[in-house]
Amino acid sequence: MRGMRIIAASLFLAINICVCQEVKVGEVIEAESIPDMVGAEPETAYAEGALGGAYIYFPTGHMKAGDDLKPALTIRFRSSAGRLAVRARVLALSNGTDSFWYRVDGMAWQLSGIPEKKKWAWRELNLILFMAGEHTFSIVPREPLRLDALELRIEETVPAPYHVTRMNCQPSQSKPPMTNPPVLFWPDVGQRKTEIEWSSDAAFPEAATKSAVIEGDVFYRLPDALGPGKYFWRFRPAGTEKWLMMNSFEITAGTPKFIVPKESEWIARVPKKHPRIYIRPEDVPRIRALVKGKLKEELAGRWRQLAKRIGQELPSDTSQVEKVVDYKTKCKRRWASKALATRQSRAVEQFAVAYLLTGDERFGQEAKRRALHLCQWDPKGFTSHKVSDFANGWTLEYCAMAYDYCYDLFTPEERTRLRDMLKARAEQIWKSYHQRIDRHFLHAHGWQHIIPSFGVGALALYGEVPGAEEWFKYFVNIWTCIYPPWSRTDGGWANGIGYYSTAMFNSVGMPQLIKSATGIDTMEKPWHKNAARFLIYGMPPGICRPSFGDGSPAPPNKRHAFLMDYYARRYADPQAAWYVQNCGFPRLWSINELLAVLWSEMPRPDPKPPMDWPKAECFPDIGWVLSHTDITNPKDDITFAFKSSPFGSYSHMHADQNSFVLQIGGKPVCIDSGYYIAYGDDHFKGWYILTKAHNSILIDGEGQTPHSTEAYGRITDFYTSARFDYYCGDATTAYPKELGLKRFKRHVLYVRPDIFVIYDELEADHDARFDWLLHTYSKMTIDPRTRTVLVSEETGDVSVQFVRPAKLSFEQTDQFDVPAVNWRGKGWRRGMKPANQWHMKAWPEKGKRKSVRFLTVLHPWHKDSQSRITKIEDLSTDEICAVRIGLADEDVVVAFRRDGKRGKVAAGGYEADAFAFAASEKGYCVVRGSSLKRGDNPLIEANPAGTTASGP
Repeated sequence: MRGMRIIAASLFLAINICVCQEVKVGEVIEAESIPDMVGAEPETAYAEGALGGAYIYFPTGHMKAGDDLKPALTIRFRSSAGRLAVRARVLALSNGTDSFWYRVDGMAWQLSGIPEKKKWAWRELNLILFMAGEHTFSIVPREPLRLDALELRIEETVPAPYHVTRMNCQPSQSKPPMTNPPVLFWPDVGQRKTEIEWSSDAAFPEAATKSAVIEGDVFYRLPDALGPGKYFWRFRPAGTEKWLMMNSFEITAGTPKFIVPKESEWIARVPKKHPRIYIRPEDVPRIRALVKGKLKEELAGRWRQLAKRIGQELPSDTSQVEKVVDYKTKCKRRWASKALATRQSRAVEQFAVAYLLTGDERFGQEAKRRALHLCQWDPKGFTSHKVSDFANGWTLEYCAMAYDYCYDLFTPEERTRLRDMLKARAEQIWKSYHQRIDRHFLHAHGWQHIIPSFGVGALALYGEVPGAEEWFKYFVNIWTCIYPPWSRTDGGWANGIGYYSTAMFNSVGMPQLIKSATGIDTMEKPWHKNAARFLIYGMPPGICRPSFGDGSPAPPNKRHAFLMDYYARRYADPQAAWYVQNCGFPRLWSINELLAVLWSEMPRPDPKPPMDWPKAECFPDIGWVLSHTDITNPKDDITFAFKSSPFGSYSHMHADQNSFVLQIGGKPVCIDSGYYIAYGDDHFKGWYILTKAHNSILIDGEGQTPHSTEAYGRITDFYTSARFDYYCGDATTAYPKELGLKRFKRHVLYVRPDIFVIYDELEADHDARFDWLLHTYSKMTIDPRTRTVLVSEETGDVSVQFVRPAKLSFEQTDQFDVPAVNWRGKGWRRGMKPANQWHMKAWPEKGKRKSVRFLTVLHPWHKDSQSRITKIEDLSTDEICAVRIGLADEDVVVAFRRDGKRGKVAAGGYEADAFAFAASEKGYCVVRGSSLKRGDNPLIEANPAGTTASGP
């Protein structure tokens, strides 16, 4: 193993705490050398690839985790506190069917799948040791398990910001409170009850300390807002003596206040009668008067459309799709279930809302007929949570709305039937998510639709079905404490704008639901207040969103306009109103008639374009930088988007840290390549999500770890001005440790309006090959002699000039390593055939080396113009990488220190005390520096050691 230090006193091995065998620290433990292996059976079929020619095989395991599991093996060791890295060498015969449970120190069991197929491979697990001393690590097979070897290490690296199962404590010095009072989060260490303490004194004296005991949950909102100052908190399993960890955080005068009343207070507000979903019984007369008054003409067409569908024949919940044979069949079954439930339950909701808004009994009776028909569907059958969580969730949500809005139209017997169905579907979600979503909070489907559907169902049944009160309390608690899961306060969505589009209705719908029922206004959380800004930068009207993550680049549609219309009204936001005005979708009723009616009571401000906004913005919580030349004019805009995300490559995110995409005239030119045909298909796993499909870097032909929160990056610097932008991403931790990468920092110095200088710092602990990647729709023109690449697309061109290294090799292909095949037929983009795309890689010609510096100049221009660059001159030395870029009206000098540190930087007649600078007759910028001069003429003096710029 490269680049790792082991810190431990001794390491012991035991089976069921009785048979011990001492081994050397850091030594790979051969599984077959462990005596008296419990539950293991002899097998030799795969011995050829195993270390030492042997392994152990567990034919059966435990499908559910619990305290009564008997470990197949337990490793005892002594260690300091820190991050524990465990490697298990395992083999899986099929994807997703072999897995095992693991835990440390008797904490909660965690599940690890084995995604590799038919070959031995190391599976790395990461845990936290909270205290120094003796520890245990246990493995139990969940399904058939073939285990070859184990290795334990304590690493000095900083733990990842996020984990699939929460492992870090918040708030802390690195993650300050998002609101006041703060919400405390801690890892699940296997306890049923947790004791927490918080204090203004690190010694936790009784007079300055408060405490609470929490049952089941691993989060807790402090009951009262705190005054400005520093605070300390700690936790431990209730009934134990040792506190596991102490954390500190600071409350400032600027920490946003978000006050949630005591549970007894907001519960008392929940209406006892119907309706209560999004609206209260006392609101109905006012809303109906509004619909029959000033909104009458605008909604008349909608009611006519609905009336034509009354009495339609309704389908059963059977399907011709085979049950489960393989991956594709399972997908088609799930999609068919989702489609059936979506069409039928959505119609129930539309008729129920129409009855609520108009009082027209025709609509109410049709909603009733359709809801009772769905009661005939088997909740554990084709539309169950197991087959499709969306199908089950939507059937629950929309039929709950019919129960709530049309309550007076159902007979007592019909209400019982409907309640029984809703209860059966809600219980499936409760079983899957209760006290799990708080631990595994990065759950895409849960936050997109399933938890919201559950909340709607729980509110409809509140006080009428045993358990519904507990369901609704839990829903309100997790939504007010945890949401949003994919960011903190910056308004971004780490899972990508494509998947924010699927979740954005609930991002505002659930706050309306909660506020109406309880009075809690979750729209006061800072993330909501910044969400419109994220969409304006990330997907302005007429401009495609950057395709970071699953989904395709596309401009905003009426769903985004609907969302932004609410933000415009809720926050009196003139830029959000401008967004709606320019999306071209003035009629928004088809998205959600009820919320549109409710929101229409709030005035929409006059639109104002974001002309005075900075042309670039950083969203540090999700690790995105979004830069434009003219955000208000799609045809003239050049968009450069850069990503280095602390959330890693998990869920719908890709292994694309330190990657970029570039658009001209609102259309992609330098692209994220591949096609999102289906989550998990061969093209998805073998190309689409991998680093090689993105404009980033490979080391020895390998990329970053996919599907991992451990494969994270971060934006370390961001600066924007009228003439210069600078940002830096660090993706060193995104690559598998065995690749030996020690450094990957990508710096972007943007000389507006159209020069992007990219400087890559790359280092390894061995001689390695580094590949610089670029992807396009069309074939690139490559000149190896001048190290120039030309990209030409419909809306514009881009020249890519490699300044350093001085000698490069190039390779270009239009083939995917795993072809994109539309096996979904017309179910994917109307049956389109995926077209080939072009992929270029460049690497140093002189072979492998431990350290490489790429210095690259990207210059985009529109089709109706031409390149402004007249010359590019390499000014690099042994200490710096530098370039003079000749333009028609000026020369621009850009220089970076090779060592990445601040110091003397001299090039092209300029000298700076900085890490980097850009300078011309028209302006200049220093990066992490204090001074810049030209000859004897000082341009910047005594600047704090930061980044600053001057000039037009």
